[in-house]
Amino acid sequence: MVGMKTLKRVIVGSAFLLGILLMPAQAEVMSYEIDATHSSVDFKIRHLGISWVRGSFTDFAGTIEVDSENVKKSSIEVVIQATSVDTRSEGRDKHLRTADFFNVEAFPTITFKSTGLRKRKDGTYTVAGNLTMLGKSRKITAILTDAGEADGMKGEKRRGGELAELVINRSDFGMGNMVGPIGDDVHIFLSFEAVKK
Repeated sequence: MVGMKTLKRVIVGSAFLLGILLMPAQAEVMSYEIDATHSSVDFKIRHLGISWVRGSFTDFAGTIEVDSENVKKSSIEVVIQATSVDTRSEGRDKHLRTADFFNVEAFPTITFKSTGLRKRKDGTYTVAGNLTMLGKSRKITAILTDAGEADGMKGEKRRGGELAELVINRSDFGMGNMVGPIGDDVHIFLSFEAVKK
C-alpha cells in the first residue's frame, strides 16, 4: 500500500510537471543577415533644382532581429561603407569621398540602428532609430514594409522588406557644402533580402 508521504510527493511532482507543460512557449527571436547581392541602398538628390542625380552605396551589411510575439523587441542595424558611393561618374564619386562631402578617411562608415518598431494598422511598421554620418547622430523615423519569407535556392529561409522613401537634410549631419546648387534634401531608399542565421 502506498504511504501518504509517497502519494503526496507523486501529486506534487505531477502538478509541477503539468505546470511546466502548460507554460506558454517563448517566441523564438529570429536573426537574419542582409544579403547585399539581393539588396540595395539608393539615394537621389536635386541638381540646380531641375534634375535628379541618383546614386547608391555598393558595400554594406546588416542584421535584422525579428520577435514575432513582441515587435517592439525586433531590430534593424545597417552599416554602409561610405567609400562605396557610386553615382556612375568617377570624377564626381572621387569628390564625394573628400572632406567636402563624406570625408571617408575620417568617417568610413554610415550606420543606422533602430531604437524601436511599431506595427501600423495597414500592416506596415514604423521604425525609429539613429542615423550616424560624419560623426553626427540624428533620430529618424521610416516606414518599413515586410515582404514576408521565402525559401532560397538552397533551402535557406529568407525575409524581404523595404524602407519607404526617407528624406534627410544632409546639412543636419555637417555636410553643408554647396547647398543651393546641390539640394539639401537627400531621398534614401533601402530594399533588403536577408538570410536566416
